[in-house]
Amino acid sequence: MALDKILLGLLHEPKSGYDLKAEFDEGMAHFWSADQSQIYATLKRLEDGRLLTSESRPSSRGPARRVYRRTAAGRRLLQEWLAGGPQVKESRMPYLAQLALMSELPEADAAGHHAARVRADFEQRLALLQAMQQRLFVDEGVTGPEELSGRTLHEYCTIRHGVLRLTALIQWCDESIQLLARKKRARA
Repeated sequence: MALDKILLGLLHEPKSGYDLKAEFDEGMAHFWSADQSQIYATLKRLEDGRLLTSESRPSSRGPARRVYRRTAAGRRLLQEWLAGGPQVKESRMPYLAQLALMSELPEADAAGHHAARVRADFEQRLALLQAMQQRLFVDEGVTGPEELSGRTLHEYCTIRHGVLRLTALIQWCDESIQLLARKKRARA
């Protein structure tokens, strides 16, 4: 499973499950979904498979935390996965399935409302990714992507994919909304 490898990759330094979930939500969650229970179950499975180890450490914010560290075997598995080539798979897009079946609703403009709500969601996600992109530059003290390196450059490339994808999806929403509105006016 890719979640195993993603978590191993996020463990470039020791982290608690809480810290892993926070880092996952800040970055990976824009293109990969996993809830807290999945993350903790995967960490247990990785530890059982000796791909990571954990230890209890005191926390300044409450009870002790379990901190995870990847093992040499975990690093090898991660490197094999990364070197194994891209894993390009089709994404499930339930909003498209809903749109395709929108004629089942009696409301004349249900599809237009649906597309507008999808657009609003995409706009919100785009704003978040654009802010993350800008924060990379500020955090690194640079003015553009050419000045980034290492992990930060790779994060930028991932964020940029999301920015361009969402920009294209918003354009698709706009075209769909306009087409649906023209068809509605023509029927009236």
